[in-house]
Amino acid sequence: AITDVPDDKKALEVLKHGAQDFIDRSSINKSMLNRIIHYSIERLNYKSKLQKREEQLLTIAQNNHDGMVIVDREQRIHFTNPAAEAVLYAQGCTGTGGLFPWSLEEGNTFTRNISTGSQEAYLEIHISPISWNNEVMSLVTLRDISAGEKAKKLKKETEQLKMVKEMAAGIAHEFSQPLQVLSGTLEMMDVDGPTPQRIEKCKKMNQRIVGLVESLRDLTHICKRDYLDYKIMNIKASGEKPMPLQ
Repeated sequence: AITDVPDDKKALEVLKHGAQDFIDRSSINKSMLNRIIHYSIERLNYKSKLQKREEQLLTIAQNNHDGMVIVDREQRIHFTNPAAEAVLYAQGCTGTGGLFPWSLEEGNTFTRNISTGSQEAYLEIHISPISWNNEVMSLVTLRDISAGEKAKKLKKETEQLKMVKEMAAGIAHEFSQPLQVLSGTLEMMDVDGPTPQRIEKCKKMNQRIVGLVESLRDLTHICKRDYLDYKIMNIKASGEKPMPLQ
């Protein structure tokens, strides 16, 4: 802007409305004019670069699979990307202008189990300080870790099932021998009648079964031993000394 009447207040008002400069006509010369034009071109180039960078950052935020939320100290939301909006709307939050549904005082990183319609999802929530519109706010990222949590759950269930199978194999092995002896002895007694030796053998096998039942009742931990190509539970060793189940 060029003026015939220099006025500092007028100059500030003109600059606030978008003018690049405010120049007194009487002070204009060739050197000043060249400098003004050069500075104007540089300002326009710098402004164009800033605008392009802002567009790139916005594109990154809009296409990020992780939710991104800017939250102030009063839990008020100032910005959300589409991924965050999908999560927040499912929790009844209105998005920008609304209140963030989880406390930011729970630490830098925490997890939440949330409901998204008919499915459950696991969120990892990370909080970082950020300057936004000249204020200290928080950048909150929301990452869906449902696949990882489901894999952990499946692994745990698989390990538990394996333990149950090993326990069942150990129990079957320990009980099979005395039951076979009892069955064979009873068959012979059915054919030839009882004898003191056969009765004593039945009593011993019965005592062995009772001992196995007591070992199972007092089971405090799990010991394994090799059997053929498998690892099976050692019932007797598992009931020998009190210690936590492993």
